[in-house]
Amino acid sequence: MTPQDNLNTILRVCREQNLGSYSTLCAVLTGYAESDYRSDAVDPTGSTFGVFQQNPRWWPTAHSDTEAQCKAFLNDFFSKAAKHNSDPVHDCWLTQLWWDASNPIPFEQYPSTINYRRRVDTAKLILQTGVIPKADG
Repeated sequence: MTPQDNLNTILRVCREQNLGSYSTLCAVLTGYAESDYRSDAVDPTGSTFGVFQQNPRWWPTAHSDTEAQCKAFLNDFFSKAAKHNSDPVHDCWLTQLWWDASNPIPFEQYPSTINYRRRVDTAKLILQTGVIPKADG
């Protein structure tokens, strides 16, 4: 599947679940920040896979298609809704868990946090248009 196909899958799953724009934004942002919507993405250590970069130790869907990964992401995302603070980077982190308090690098300076922050505005545009900007995909 192309990155646009994977984005279309994420948007379809969110529509089918009747999600609001914020939850859809978080799913769009995560697929964008984790893999640029590439289903063949594997992190450099070979431990996370797919559009949502899921690790098989915690995600049974790690080697699944984008639809299954998106649904698993959303299930976990909603299970932590009581801790959400309306900051999409923070709220995506609650599910993706790229940082913990024992890390000597502060959350806002951690590379994954920076990656997500720099992509928020484009993710909002992607959510509005349903299209990955040419420079990104």
